Amino acid sequence: MGDLSRKTDVKSVIAYSDDLVGFLSDEKDVNNLTQHLEQSKVLQSQCDADYNDVLSLLQGNKVAPALLAMGFDEMVSAEVQQLVSEQDLKFDSLGEGMLPAGRCWGDCWLGFGPASCCGRGLGSACYITDKLLHASDYQKRIDVSKKKSDEARSEAASDAEMDLLQQELEEEFQRELLIGDLFVNSVNTVITNEINDLENQRASVEERREILRKLEQDEMRAQMKLSMYASVTNIIPNLHENSKISGHIVKRDRKAVEKFEFDPSEATAFDTCNNIWNMISL
Repeated sequence: MGDLSRKTDVKSVIAYSDDLVGFLSDEKDVNNLTQHLEQSKVLQSQCDADYNDVLSLLQGNKVAPALLAMGFDEMVSAEVQQLVSEQDLKFDSLGEGMLPAGRCWGDCWLGFGPASCCGRGLGSACYITDKLLHASDYQKRIDVSKKKSDEARSEAASDAEMDLLQQELEEEFQRELLIGDLFVNSVNTVITNEINDLENQRASVEERREILRKLEQDEMRAQMKLSMYASVTNIIPNLHENSKISGHIVKRDRKAVEKFEFDPSEATAFDTCNNIWNMISL
C-alpha cells in the first residue's frame, strides 16, 4: 500500500513538473505569477493586521476559547477566501489545470495559517508555490545555459569565419606571389629578348662596318691602280660612263689631251683594245 502511494506521489510530481515547465516556458505566465505573488504579499499584510485586531478584540471580550473551539481557523480561512475573491486573486489565472481540485485556499497559501493546516504536502498551495519557484529557478538556469550555448555557438561560428578568412588570405597571398613570379619571369624574358636583339643588331652593324671598310679599301686600291695605269698608259678612263668606253689620252710631250670613245655594240672588245693601244703608241 505504501509503495502504491509512493508511486502515485512520484507520478503526480512528474505531472506537476511537466505542467510547471510548460507554464514557465511562457514569459507572460511568469510575469502573471510574479504579479500575483506581489499582490499576495500585500494581502497577507492586510490579513495579518485584521487577524491581530480580531484576536485582540476576542481576547478582550474573553470569548476567544469558545470561538477557537468552534473552529476559528476555518472562519479566518473563509474570510481570506472572500478577500481573495474581492481582489480577483484567483490561482486559476496562473494557468488552466495547473492545480488539483483539492488545493488549499486558506492560511497555508498566504503563509500565516497554523501548522495544522495542509502545510506543504502533495497538492497543497505551498507545495505548488515551492515547485513554481524551483521551476522558475530552473528556467533561469536553462535560459543561462541556452545563452552560454548560443554564445559558444557564436564564438565557434566566429572562429570558423576567422579560419575561412585566414585561408582566403593565405590563398590571396600565394596568388600574389605567383603573379609576382610570373611578372618577374616575363620581365626577365622581355629584357633578355631585347638584349639578344641588341646584340644581334650590334653584330650586324659590326659586320656591315667591316664590309664598308673592305669596300673602301678596295676602292682605294682601284683608284691607286687606275692612277698607276694612267701614269703608265697616259689614259684616263671615264668611269661615270657605263654605256660606252670613253676617256682621255694625255700626251705630255705635246701637252695635249685627246678624247676617245668606243661603242661596245659596234666593235668587239679585241678591236677596242687594239685601237686604244694604237692611240697610246702614236
